[in-house]
Amino acid sequence: MKSFIKKNIKLVLAFILGAIIFGGGAYALTVGAGQITYDNTKSGIQATNVKDAIDELYAKAENGGGCSNGYVYDEESEDCLKASKVVFTGNGGLFSTDETNVVFYKAIDNQNSIKKGEYKVPEKTNYLLASWNTKEDGSGSSYETETDIKEALENGDNLVLYAQYLLPICRKATSTHSEQCTHAKNYSGTGNDCRYMYSQYYSVTYGHTSLTNGNMTTGYALDCDVNGDGVYNANSERFYYVSDYYDSNTNTFDNEYAALVYFSNTYDGVISTTQSSQWYSSNSVSYGPLVARDHLPTTEQWTNVQLKNKNRKIGSYVSSFSYDGYAARMLTYNEVYNGCSSGKTITSDGGLSNCEFLMERTGYTSSNYAYSYWLETPYSTSNIYTVNPVRLSLRYYSISPTGSGGVRPVIDVPKSRILLK
Repeated sequence: MKSFIKKNIKLVLAFILGAIIFGGGAYALTVGAGQITYDNTKSGIQATNVKDAIDELYAKAENGGGCSNGYVYDEESEDCLKASKVVFTGNGGLFSTDETNVVFYKAIDNQNSIKKGEYKVPEKTNYLLASWNTKEDGSGSSYETETDIKEALENGDNLVLYAQYLLPICRKATSTHSEQCTHAKNYSGTGNDCRYMYSQYYSVTYGHTSLTNGNMTTGYALDCDVNGDGVYNANSERFYYVSDYYDSNTNTFDNEYAALVYFSNTYDGVISTTQSSQWYSSNSVSYGPLVARDHLPTTEQWTNVQLKNKNRKIGSYVSSFSYDGYAARMLTYNEVYNGCSSGKTITSDGGLSNCEFLMERTGYTSSNYAYSYWLETPYSTSNIYTVNPVRLSLRYYSISPTGSGGVRPVIDVPKSRILLK
């Protein structure tokens, strides 16, 4: 208020001294019919009665410094500066309790920075914000990111934008899976335990639903609508976050994608814990997991997900292995190590105790090779890494024609398509 009065000092003094100074000046005041009036065509104030004019003046000051349309009062420069404006409309979603959010951006005429309000993301139950559009139905110009919007505003555009939403591929699980361990361990050691750490009939809980600083951590449980029917079935569509996606072609991790492992093995793309498969039909790894791949879900079975890259390098042995036609791939050693190795040697007994979710539906037994499952990653020219439920660790099995194991799908999901609330 002080800065506004300072900027409009002549008008304020005219009001104060009006009883003495009659006529003339920038704000010509006159007396008539018991009240003071002035020439409002020179002041920009609508009222002609001085009392009402002062009320109007204060109202304008409280509402942005009395600046004209297209201008915003800037506290730093104590001036009205020209600025672009965007009105965000929730379009079915809410910014806290309001459906609109108004933001002013950088002034056009000079370098003074203006920001009234903040960029916010509206929330619509069970949906994700996909983009902003100049049309409510999404048929207008689209703005994908806050940066796109800022660039338009800095060019002088004033925008009214409507939120556009889409359903997530995956969303936070509302409950965790649990099993009762029933098998006895059979690796070197004593006792009648069903696995590496707990006694027989111990109830095991798989995964968790807690975020750390708003982010997923290894073992975070998700339900993913892989078949595109709009249902997130906790009994048949449960996945776990292992780590960021590992790009085997560049040997790098991509933090914009999540590697999510299925809760069960599959055979011909369907849930199975009793049927096993060879990794490949000969003693050579040079062709990749051609036989195991055939038991992953296809893009016709899981229509709502696709691999980030359907052509992958398999260790140093296969320069380009194709998952064309498949909606999932196999887990890599690198992803298991990245997600599970904290304080552990993942190839030693108990080395996967940080990632017990990898053992779901295995029974922690070796009574059938189908309970263990292959990784995509070869250990050597004749051996392949596997998840070994008995030893709660990674082991390697021979790729010999008689060697077999289960096949467990992994999907690549953009983190922007995962609803964590």
